[in-house]
Amino acid sequence: YAFGNYGGEGKVLGNLIGVGVSGEDVGNSGSGIHYFTGVSNDSILNNLISYNKMHGILMEDTNANGHVIMQNTITENVMNGVNLYGLVQDCQVLKCEIANNGWRGIYIAGPESDRNRISQCSIYDNDTLGIDLAPKGQTSNDGADTDDGPNENMNFPDIDSAYTNHVYGRLTGNFRGFATIEVFIGSKGNNEYGDGITFLGSGVADNQGRWTVRTTATELGDYVTATATDTEGNTSEFCKNERVTKVDAIQETILPVEPLTLSAEVTLNKVVFSYALPADSDVRLAVYDAAGSLVAEPLAGTARAGNHNLSWDAGSLASGVYFAKLYAADRVATAKLVMVQ
Repeated sequence: YAFGNYGGEGKVLGNLIGVGVSGEDVGNSGSGIHYFTGVSNDSILNNLISYNKMHGILMEDTNANGHVIMQNTITENVMNGVNLYGLVQDCQVLKCEIANNGWRGIYIAGPESDRNRISQCSIYDNDTLGIDLAPKGQTSNDGADTDDGPNENMNFPDIDSAYTNHVYGRLTGNFRGFATIEVFIGSKGNNEYGDGITFLGSGVADNQGRWTVRTTATELGDYVTATATDTEGNTSEFCKNERVTKVDAIQETILPVEPLTLSAEVTLNKVVFSYALPADSDVRLAVYDAAGSLVAEPLAGTARAGNHNLSWDAGSLASGVYFAKLYAADRVATAKLVMVQ
């Protein structure tokens, strides 16, 4: 499959790509799926993508943006399982199995390839790293997380201790506050970087970068790893594995954090925003187009802690992809809008 220079918003659904109906190798000479200039907002869902002579999925060049890659099995490809290269932004890789590929599980390259979210995937037994943010190879954290690069070279979390029913640690850098931490069973040994086989759970870091994730499927001797995703959607590499050495949790260890949340439901020209505030706060809700320009500000004022709904007439917006950002309590929450007028 190769896609370029069309409007997008299509679907690649339920295909065998590179593999025959009996599971035999009929791999393509290039990548299984290849997106290039001028295609955005496609969905790649529930495909088996194997044995291709290049990448399982390759997205490259300008405006290959906003794709959703979800619940695919991507295995036994000669190069990377998923390769986001050049200027690829706002993509999501969700609940995929990505294993036994010849290079990396997921590789993101290009200094402006940002806001690419990787969540709840099973990534294991690829030849090198499970998630690799360019340059090639494991990228060390920097204290302030001020380095530039794909996904802003988001710092990975550090695990301080792993119990059978929770894992806790720290996240450093300017983006540490209210990042989402996902914890996985790791496929490698202690103090090694690489893969996450089984998603165990998620939590939110507080404004000091401290986080705790409750788990139910770990046993003594297992290895766990984690990723961090900031409020803009930039996901890190996997952190160094930590062995589970302690049984049960001390209640005081759990660090509850009430996150700021935002969702949006679009019906024709109307958008209903639902948001939750962890505390009484000044509130600003702004809507931006795909280029990052402010197009509307549906809300500015103060609000009490708790759940809120706001109905907004979006009839003035042209068809396209927009991003709503809620600023409150020194935090930011984001929701994606797809308008079809």
